[in-house]
Amino acid sequence: EPSKRWDGFKGQVIENDIDGPEADWADALKAASDISADWFFRDSLEFYRNAPHAERIVDLFSRYFHALGETDGAVVVHCAAGKDRTGMICAITHHIAGVPRDDTLADYLATNAAADVEKRIEFLGPWIRDLTGVTVDDAGLRQAVSVHEAFLAEAFAVMTERHGSVDNYLAEVLGVDATLRDAIAARILR
Repeated sequence: EPSKRWDGFKGQVIENDIDGPEADWADALKAASDISADWFFRDSLEFYRNAPHAERIVDLFSRYFHALGETDGAVVVHCAAGKDRTGMICAITHHIAGVPRDDTLADYLATNAAADVEKRIEFLGPWIRDLTGVTVDDAGLRQAVSVHEAFLAEAFAVMTERHGSVDNYLAEVLGVDATLRDAIAARILR
């Protein structure tokens, strides 16, 4: 933060400063009586439950999908940890492209590759300690930087329960109608 760009960079950057469901994460860590792997699992599950309708996520995802369907060129998706918002937006992109759910899940779970997890743990432990004064054990940090199939399942379940389907969620919440979905699929499947 901020994302570094070279002189003459002309790419479209989609970001916002809207507080999201993770805005009070440091306060939640400070207030919790037991920061364990289970705490991080429950916290992540709650994030995925709320994210599909959180103002910040809706704004980011809507603008991303509109840009994806309306522009040409390469696309890079990244965020602070590269697993939650990134995982959801890539999974929804896979959905639009017709990727089977099992393959989408396998791609999402690749986040748990051992080398990547170890690098994220090395960063996260000191970062949490410096931010909150809380020291988290290895199991807690490992859970904090990992994903679980239950997380993505929770997000898709919320979309389906509230809107009847992921496609209805796309149209009703993100403004991605069938025409835009087709344009996105055509673009990324060429």
